[in-house]
Amino acid sequence: MDETIKSNILSTQTRLSQVLDQISELPSFKSNTSTTTSITSSSSSATTTSSFSSSTSVSTTSTSLSSQQRAASQYVDRVFSDHISLLKEYNQIKDVAMGMLSILAEKQGRRLAEVMDDHGLTEDD
Repeated sequence: MDETIKSNILSTQTRLSQVLDQISELPSFKSNTSTTTSITSSSSSATTTSSFSSSTSVSTTSTSLSSQQRAASQYVDRVFSDHISLLKEYNQIKDVAMGMLSILAEKQGRRLAEVMDDHGLTEDD
């Protein structure tokens, strides 16, 4: 393996460890881990992956991370997954609201922008 690649990998692993240590110090992480079950290490080849698409998460071997860092990585994956779920729910609600406003605009023979303006809404809402 090229020395530059090895150096880049080592640098990335070091930075990941630092970030995971910072995450493990967050109050939200500490309160979240106190209510969950403890993480047990199985084998040295175990991996930490996200509950959602593996292409969007960091996968790291357990030998390079401490149990606290693995917990932080899993916490980050949960936060991202929860955030994506909330965004999906928001988009569904927004779609329904826009559909209702469109029906209202059609019934009144007005443009959607006018109906939205009447209700104090902008295109950014």
